[in-house]
Amino acid sequence: MRYELEIVDKPDYLWIGISGVLDQEVSDRMVEDVAEALFKSRHYKLLMDVRKLDVKTSVFEDHRQAAYAAKHFAGKKHRIASLALEADRDANIFFETVCVNRGMNIQTFFVEQDAIEFLMK
Repeated sequence: MRYELEIVDKPDYLWIGISGVLDQEVSDRMVEDVAEALFKSRHYKLLMDVRKLDVKTSVFEDHRQAAYAAKHFAGKKHRIASLALEADRDANIFFETVCVNRGMNIQTFFVEQDAIEFLMK
């Protein structure tokens, strides 16, 4: 695997830090690993920290991966905050838009406290 998940069970939400390199070859597996970790937890809220993830995919692949993620999370009670780097704003907002358009409850943030406040609403 080219990426690693760090999973921390917080009192009010699940925190998953994703680091390493994400490319087309492993993107589906990463989505499945995140979904599995969330579904196994007792939480409906997820803070997904992707600030240490080096994404090596095309816009087409980003769209495909977002649609794949939405298949796992759309229509469910889950609330997901994605914490990203400001330098990666466009790609992360694109991912969020595709997911939201497919029924997923996700929002992108660039400040951790803002992400936590979204989850606690």
